[in-house]
Amino acid sequence: MLKQFFVLLISLIFIPLSSTMHMSADSIAPEYVEPVVHESEPVDTESGVLAARIENLLNLNRVFDNGFENPREIIEEVEIQLLGLAVSDEFGQQYINQEYVLSFIKQLYGIDVEPKAGLYDFLPAPDGYFAIPAKGYSLISHRDIEYTILPNGDINVNSVMTIDAHDSEPVDVKVKTLLRPNSDSVFGYNIISSDIIE
Repeated sequence: MLKQFFVLLISLIFIPLSSTMHMSADSIAPEYVEPVVHESEPVDTESGVLAARIENLLNLNRVFDNGFENPREIIEEVEIQLLGLAVSDEFGQQYINQEYVLSFIKQLYGIDVEPKAGLYDFLPAPDGYFAIPAKGYSLISHRDIEYTILPNGDINVNSVMTIDAHDSEPVDVKVKTLLRPNSDSVFGYNIISSDIIE
């Protein structure tokens, strides 16, 4: 089971990264064009990789505003990201290994969350698992991403987020996100805050 978690974690990092890089190349040059590189204008692949990494982090995040102060909300939103690792009982109730969720939270947000924050009196779970409450959830994606690297290495990111709910029309909102470098994270950064500003 732990191997499955790491495979999923790696795929969450590299599949969006490779597809983003592929999509951006297609949108710039839909037909084949002979590449021209001038020595005075080197191609900056680092900024392209950073931009793809930032977009990936934004799309993995489902916690906004004061949700960062609510451990239960953080756990519930991460459970949605990791639904592919959930197991179901004979009644269709889904459960997910606590270790997967808590490790993902540590990697993405750089924080430790007490497991008891994800337990429900009305919805018991086997030891070592969280029960996933049945509810609808929205799909989110980001575009028009602009970022600034601060002197301390933090990154301020402004983006437009599309929220595609299961029962209504998609809505666009503007989001401001703060990323902090963390060499211990598989993502390279932690999401410190993310606020919907309009």
